[in-house]
This record gives sequence, structure tokens and C-alpha cells, in this order.
Amino acid sequence: MDKNQELLDETLTHLGQAIEMIDMLSIACSTMEQAEIIGPLEIMKRDFQTLYFKINQHLYEDH
Repeated sequence: MDKNQELLDETLTHLGQAIEMIDMLSIACSTMEQAEIIGPLEIMKRDFQTLYFKINQHLYEDH
């Protein structure tokens, strides 16, 4: 794997972790009655998931 692929693979790992953290934050916000925060968190999660799937497709489906 070349340096760019390694970097993209590492980025996938970090994006996956960020997505999991957003899920945990959403749950915490719902239990703390901070519902107004959940919407922006879900938008950020969607954007991270889109980026995750684009990188994943580039790394593993194009090669």
C-alpha cells in the first residue's frame, strides 16, 4: 500500500471513530434533554458517513 492509501485508510479509521462518538453524543443529548443539539450532530454524522463511503469506494472498489 502506498503512502496515500495508508493515509486514506487511517482517515477511514478516524472517521469511523468520529461517527461512533457522534452516536454516543446524540444519546447523551437525548437523555440530558438537549434535543436542539441532536439535529446538527446528525448532519455532521451524515457528512462524515458520506466522506467515509467516498474514501472507502476510492480505496477498495477502484483498485
